[in-house]
Amino acid sequence: MNIEAKKQYMEILRKRYFKACKKEKGEILNEYCGNTKQERKYVIKKFNYKVKLKTKENRKKRARFYDSHVIAVLVEIWKIFDYPCGQRLKEILETETENLRAWKEIICSDEIAEKLKKMKSATIDRRLDHEKEVLKLKEKYRKKSSFLLSTISVKTSADFDRNIVGNEQVDFVKSCGSSAAGDYVNNLSICDIFSSWWEKRGNLSIT
Repeated sequence: MNIEAKKQYMEILRKRYFKACKKEKGEILNEYCGNTKQERKYVIKKFNYKVKLKTKENRKKRARFYDSHVIAVLVEIWKIFDYPCGQRLKEILETETENLRAWKEIICSDEIAEKLKKMKSATIDRRLDHEKEVLKLKEKYRKKSSFLLSTISVKTSADFDRNIVGNEQVDFVKSCGSSAAGDYVNNLSICDIFSSWWEKRGNLSIT
């Protein structure tokens, strides 16, 4: 039975359907579903609402609020702040977008800036999925120094015994934005895993 035949068949049964009692309506539904092989709940909606239900073919596509121009600036800010997660980047977008524009770190319109500041953390993570996959591939195929790995004992936080004082995590960060040109600060921080004791030192690099 083709689509047009199903429509005609439904029109015939619909007149009986609205005049029938509850039991008879059930019998009519069983008859229609049995002959057309359509799902019962879907058929009930068609009988009751008398409208053409939306399909994938006729459903209008909604314009994307965050288009490619917004995503391009989002990726740029994500890289400037060293690839933070969506939750952290959301706060950065709210507080630092205008500063980055003023310092010429990014160039975007007022409309794009407002969209970035309103973007939710879950949306940020979804929009950055592709970039994250690209970074993973680059890391996978990047050549690693086997000499350094074999001579320097390196452990992740999961390898530490958190019940012993003296296991420390060290981080070295350049506070230079997206470029190392000009003056910037080198930050060195050390944190003891057990006691959470934290020390930080900064050194100004002048070029």
